[in-house]
Amino acid sequence: MKKYLVTFILCLSCSFVSASELTIEEQYEIINNYMYVTGQMNRSQSTAYADDNLVSEIGVKCGMSAVADFQKNFTKFDSHILKTSGVQLVDRPDFLTDSTVSPSGKFLIHYTTAGDHAVYSNVAGGSAGYVDSVAQIFDDVYDHIVNTLGYPEPLHDSSYATGGDEKYDVYLLDFDGPYYGLAYADSLIETVDGDSLATSFLELENDFDKLSKYVNRPLDAVRVTAAHEFFHMVQFAIDFSESEMVSNAVGGKAWMEMSAVWMEEEIYDNINDYYIYLPFFFNDPTASIQQFQGPGDLHPYASAIFPMFLSQKFDRDIVKSIWTKCGEYGPGPHFLQVVGEVIDSATSGAESYETAFGEFALWNYFTGSRAGLAPEGVGYEERNNYIPEFTEELEGGTIEVEFNYPKIAFANDNPLLPDHNGTFYLTLLHMDKLTELYACIDSTIIIDTVVVAIDTTFDTTIVCHDSTTVLDFILSLDVGFANPWAGSILYRDKDILDSIIIDTLLYPAGAAIGMKLTNPSEYSSITLIFSPASTNRQFYSPPNVYSIAYGILNTLDPDSLNPNAPTSIFYPYPNPAVVNKMSDKVINFKFQYATDSVGIPVNLTDVLIGEPYMIVDLFNLNGEFIRTLDKISSIKSERLTGNITTEWDMKNQSGEEVASGVYLAYARIYDGDIDGELLVEMRTKLAVIR
Repeated sequence: MKKYLVTFILCLSCSFVSASELTIEEQYEIINNYMYVTGQMNRSQSTAYADDNLVSEIGVKCGMSAVADFQKNFTKFDSHILKTSGVQLVDRPDFLTDSTVSPSGKFLIHYTTAGDHAVYSNVAGGSAGYVDSVAQIFDDVYDHIVNTLGYPEPLHDSSYATGGDEKYDVYLLDFDGPYYGLAYADSLIETVDGDSLATSFLELENDFDKLSKYVNRPLDAVRVTAAHEFFHMVQFAIDFSESEMVSNAVGGKAWMEMSAVWMEEEIYDNINDYYIYLPFFFNDPTASIQQFQGPGDLHPYASAIFPMFLSQKFDRDIVKSIWTKCGEYGPGPHFLQVVGEVIDSATSGAESYETAFGEFALWNYFTGSRAGLAPEGVGYEERNNYIPEFTEELEGGTIEVEFNYPKIAFANDNPLLPDHNGTFYLTLLHMDKLTELYACIDSTIIIDTVVVAIDTTFDTTIVCHDSTTVLDFILSLDVGFANPWAGSILYRDKDILDSIIIDTLLYPAGAAIGMKLTNPSEYSSITLIFSPASTNRQFYSPPNVYSIAYGILNTLDPDSLNPNAPTSIFYPYPNPAVVNKMSDKVINFKFQYATDSVGIPVNLTDVLIGEPYMIVDLFNLNGEFIRTLDKISSIKSERLTGNITTEWDMKNQSGEEVASGVYLAYARIYDGDIDGELLVEMRTKLAVIR
């Protein structure tokens, strides 16, 4: 049991510990957010709520974070900024004239029946009946959280004059804006081990008339708000330091909010208030569950889906275990580290945070229209009611694969790059359309039953392709990323559309991995799900501190993953280039960087940052210059396999299309630049048929 060492009376005039100095911009942001939630600034003036219409429609769950930020940083504010901002320190409301004690005697409900703050009265018994219902709701919430679930009760505020007694104070006010309520921490208790706990009181909206979804049923809003805010009081009594910030964008507040929303669903499963916030998670699955960008950020409420996953996969006590262990760790936010330790303990080491997070990402796929496809043991209880938005469109996280290979995608250049503890979903559609364009017989190419002879002089080799199509997927983890990535691959049968095969895997940290899938055309689609998960709370610091890349190829491209390959140049393809049969209208030149025994570049850093200089000169058969391709190193390619690709659009140096005929290509690779050592060269012929 913790022993209390010192109690400080804050009343918003003292400060909690803050880890670093604040910039002027940060000071104004914290002060403005505090002024908004305390009614001193309207929404149009506050930077916390960029989309006024959206906030008005949905509502903001909780103003706790804005008040906590202000309290903890008060002594760090510049006196001039405090003065010019016009901020007023807000104490407990002293203008509410009436009060009611809850049936259990644990809560004192403060309210008024007159003026702007008059409580809702359109219920049986009028205002008094409404307040009695509020009091009973708080008793029910207390009973479930403390007596049923076994959480510690909040700290009482009877130790100082403004607290008064051992009843928990709840104030019903008219908020200037569509938000539900907030929990105020008003005293700090330091424990002998240096941890911080806090006493608190609550404020709730008096009638919820600004939330359209609760018109004529404000008591349902009271229920979810009471569960949410009272659980904040419990959190303050376990580990108030969990609300501290690690960086400007992340801290323990995300866990405080997501677990408080989880508690709403735990107690009032039939209200489902959290449904309306879920699009802020599913619309951007790449965002970190650690994200907390201020009180106007609705993503932390939507991230309640994470503790819901934990409680449904393991059991509901896992949330309490996480909170208990956070308190044992002392000062600072530790929920990510603790989640990993709790999962490890609960499964006797069979699972880790990374594997569990990978399964979390998988569950999120089987929601909404795909809920019925979930295999046994996978998916949320209410997954049919979740409507994910992250598939079926490129902008939302999918790529359509047709037959125009190679198809290359770089996550660094598109919306698929996930934050730390986020997820990306790559869906490859129309896999059944993958077909071989050419078949090769000796020194001829068969094109639509027409045999085209190829001159094999001048050191020309014809690259033949068999009937097997191969899909390559390449994933690179930055060497600075210390944790493995969890992943799943979903194969959807082309003939039985409700049949899905799932492979789950764990990729080692700091590595580039290549996978080959033979005959992907057996499936109608393949979905790749990957999550850079880590319990290191410092790792999430946008912009991202790691990188990924992936490529999708087939055998129209010469071997894409070549073990123990020397630095070399592949012959151009397609060759011949039958223009009216080509979708991309380009001839590809490919260069192979030296690889190790598993097909990964010998020096991955050089490949990604500064590979050797490569150049291709093109001539006609008369030796006349046609074109130079000399910026190959800037062309996006499947570099993680050591393959560098450039294209010739069959135009000359002046941008004019070349005529049908045979052309000569002279390709070279130099060490460093054109003045460096010539590593390898190739001379070949290629044909253009228009």
